[in-house]
Amino acid sequence: MKKVIDFIHELKFSDIPPKSQEMAEICVLDLIGVGISGTTTKLSKLICEHAVETFGSNKYKTKLLFDGRTVSPVGAALAGGMTIDSIDAHDGFNGAKGHVGCGVFPAAVAFGVKEAHVFGFRDWVGGRYSLWGPVGLSIACSVGSAAFGELLAGARAMDRHVAEAPARENVPLITALLGVWYREYMGFPTHVVLPYAQDLDRFSAYLQQADMESNGKYVGRDGLPVEHATGPVVWGEAGTNGQHAFYQLLHQGTDIHPADIIAVDAPLSAYTDHHTKLLANAIAQAEALMCGRNEADVRAEMEAAGQTAAEIEAVAPHRVFQGNRPSTFILLDALNARSVGQLIALYEHRIFIQGLLWNVCSYDQWGVELGKVLAKNILFEWSEGSTGSEHDASTQFLIERLKR
Repeated sequence: MKKVIDFIHELKFSDIPPKSQEMAEICVLDLIGVGISGTTTKLSKLICEHAVETFGSNKYKTKLLFDGRTVSPVGAALAGGMTIDSIDAHDGFNGAKGHVGCGVFPAAVAFGVKEAHVFGFRDWVGGRYSLWGPVGLSIACSVGSAAFGELLAGARAMDRHVAEAPARENVPLITALLGVWYREYMGFPTHVVLPYAQDLDRFSAYLQQADMESNGKYVGRDGLPVEHATGPVVWGEAGTNGQHAFYQLLHQGTDIHPADIIAVDAPLSAYTDHHTKLLANAIAQAEALMCGRNEADVRAEMEAAGQTAAEIEAVAPHRVFQGNRPSTFILLDALNARSVGQLIALYEHRIFIQGLLWNVCSYDQWGVELGKVLAKNILFEWSEGSTGSEHDASTQFLIERLKR
């Protein structure tokens, strides 16, 4: 990664080929136009107000995009990104992903520059594991080389931990073994990740690809079907949002869903009382999952509240929690680049160990390919007016119904 960091520091705009400079200017102009349009949306107004309330302070000098009020750099980045995203302009051209103009410039730089500024990586590095290498250039450009270095340092610390820590103290090994126990021997179908930090609200979705694309397989390394369960369904949502969505199922549903509760010790904003309440909720959910609540306690509580015998008889059974529902509580000292690097690496090592135990190849993704191939065939048939007789009746009906 030294080449990547050096590239960030040494590259001058004048080093970039003229054609790429012109393209970059057009992309930036597009992005500004999208941002201006985005400021008219309700989402932009809401997120700007949120940024001022949560990240605003007289000590900051970073201005909100097209607004003028000052907030922290994190608040400005959050509001600016959501403002640009609010009109969904990145879907304007379906041949590319990402916001208008954002992805084109790095690609353009790769053409015509010095060989030292072209960063290759091994063909066996899957996209879901590539942020640590040259593919992480966009992250480094976004957060700065110092923060990116901290991200790498956090991951490195977890690498050393998994390689050197004794088995009884080895966190990735312990969590991997727990996951295998829950999935294969207890038959629990899913693994839910519950970050009690809004800044980690997309972490569960990130892990969905990392885990399910790696270990969601029924063919072993020997080419034969495995005779045991493999990767669970991974899902989740940021803490208090999830509490009002699906925690009912976690506590009283007929299936058991092992949970990872991720909390942060240091407050994430100036509103320390809010953070205290957030931590209290995280701990309470872990306690409720483990201990539950028996009917005798429920009845005693209802009697103390003055409810009638008929009310108690009708409601008490519904307020009983069986408990004994497993959870792992992960506490970060603070939420920063280093701790995020450690957290991601923890789950990557967990996935790797589970793949070994289940005897599947965690670093291919052939299950993703079939849909792409079939979609390409359907698009070809639509463009060529083919009859598509090779499809089953259900698929053929949909093709004919949606043909443009």
